[in-house]
Amino acid sequence: MNKGRRILRSPRYPDLSLGRSTFERAHAEDRQILGLFAPSGSYYWMRRMLAICSVMMISALGCAENSPFTQSSTKWMAAYIKAWGFLKYYHPDVTQGKVNWDSTFLAQYQKACSCNDAKDFSIIASDLIHTAGGVKSYGYRSPDELKVLDESDTNLLDLRWLKDRSLVTPDIQRSLDSIRSNVVPEWTSYVVHGESGTSDVGSDVAHDSDVTTTMPVRMLALARYWNVIEYFAPDKDVIGESWDSILYRFIPRIAASTTESEYQLAMAECCNSIHDTHSYTSSATIDSILGQYVLPIRLSRIEGKVIVRRPCLGISTSLKPGDEILAINGMRLSDRRKTLAKLASASNDAALERNICWWMTRCAYKDSVLIEYRSVNGIQSCKVKPLTIEEFKKIVEIDSSKHWKILDGNIGFVNMGELTVAEVKQAMSDLARTKAIIFDVRNYPKGTLWSLATYLRVNAPWVSWRRPDFHSPGSFIRESSQTNSYLSSTKGYRGRVIVLVNENTQSHAEYTAMMLRRAERSVVIGSQTAGADGNVVRMTLPGGIHTIFSGLGVFYPDGKPTQRVGIVPDIHVEPTIAGLRAGRDEVLERAIEVAKE
Repeated sequence: MNKGRRILRSPRYPDLSLGRSTFERAHAEDRQILGLFAPSGSYYWMRRMLAICSVMMISALGCAENSPFTQSSTKWMAAYIKAWGFLKYYHPDVTQGKVNWDSTFLAQYQKACSCNDAKDFSIIASDLIHTAGGVKSYGYRSPDELKVLDESDTNLLDLRWLKDRSLVTPDIQRSLDSIRSNVVPEWTSYVVHGESGTSDVGSDVAHDSDVTTTMPVRMLALARYWNVIEYFAPDKDVIGESWDSILYRFIPRIAASTTESEYQLAMAECCNSIHDTHSYTSSATIDSILGQYVLPIRLSRIEGKVIVRRPCLGISTSLKPGDEILAINGMRLSDRRKTLAKLASASNDAALERNICWWMTRCAYKDSVLIEYRSVNGIQSCKVKPLTIEEFKKIVEIDSSKHWKILDGNIGFVNMGELTVAEVKQAMSDLARTKAIIFDVRNYPKGTLWSLATYLRVNAPWVSWRRPDFHSPGSFIRESSQTNSYLSSTKGYRGRVIVLVNENTQSHAEYTAMMLRRAERSVVIGSQTAGADGNVVRMTLPGGIHTIFSGLGVFYPDGKPTQRVGIVPDIHVEPTIAGLRAGRDEVLERAIEVAKE
């Protein structure tokens, strides 16, 4: 995976590399900072870790205090990034690929760094417009049409900077306003229709070979990402922090990065700032820092503690469900969590804790890991052999349970993570005369919701969407599900419909739960879901960084968002430590109680 790729290593801790392969030595210092330790006997490095905890974020993620950018220069760089992005998505020649727009950004970068006032910026903006091909149009909208567009509740584009006289002169504003009135084609060189109406923004050049040594390319990465979210993220309005302020925060952070590791970790944190559980960011560098191995256990945060949910099937370990993990290779989990929380993207606290628990099991080395834990017998320790991520996935995906069955009391049960479209007809036939069906959506379904809907009396419409308006980047179009004849059928299943959800219910699983919730006599039981619905958009940033975000806004029919909120259960039930130790599924138990009522 890393063959032929340059990976930097720390000059300060050369003895970390002794006796290890080139791959395992890479980023040794960064692993120490992130709490991804060498084998359990390395007590020296544990002491080093404690000594640098107070400067962890400075060393690992960069620091604005070390940035060459002042508050003033950050302001002008932000204006440059906005003007460049505006022309990228609105100017006819740029959108048609007639101009190398990345090269334009890099060519003007030093001028933008030296900008001092609106007069300086007007020269830079004029150069950008001239390089783009001057003030050109596909076809103009009238001022009245633009006003209606700007005042629409589906317009998320923030153009206040364009009207700010401290930034933009009247001449530049008139030029940009003229370009803004363009009706942009639906297919351009940078953006095309993706799946289900999402935006496909995967046409940008990678610039992998330049990123390690060239600061302008790193700033280009920030400019690309910020503008893609600005123009094509349908949930930008629920991020929780103004997207403008995030740009101001990360310009000096990126400028302060002096190594590839610092740059990539800073970009990962930037991508996570949209608070979208879909927003997973990875690269060869980031993955090597976080570790290519994983402990064969599933962890969850229960009752405020990190608890073993279950060991992997077929793996021998002393750890049992309900055991509390206290430390991994000598590092307290509370210390490790502080750093991982910066790197784990999540829409809400439930998803954040889920992702942190996953990353806590990541290891930098394949050597056995020392785990300190508390069981019913008190505080103990054991060594656990990590697996590769590929080995872990294969083991976790094994599920020997039936895809559907009838429980005691004539109650149906469907494992939505295993049920296939081809099995729906037989499953619903077998369960047709049950008094209730429990649909377990604490997993990722296999696209069965539309087939299931033909057997359920679903009240439609049950969902609405917000998708990009490609003619007006930054604006969106709202659509809703239509009332289909099979959804309003009176011949559907007449028993109780019970839906189980938790933090693992994400994306298509949440979409499925929304449909099931609209079935007659339905009830949702469990805990808050991951809060990330809608098809994803994938993009690559300089340095081989891959990241994604939610590309469709998903709403309830009344317009309330599901992004960040997730599916809030009607009956809140969470697992307990005592329940795990006893081998109970307390959420399912509560569902069975409701089914019997």
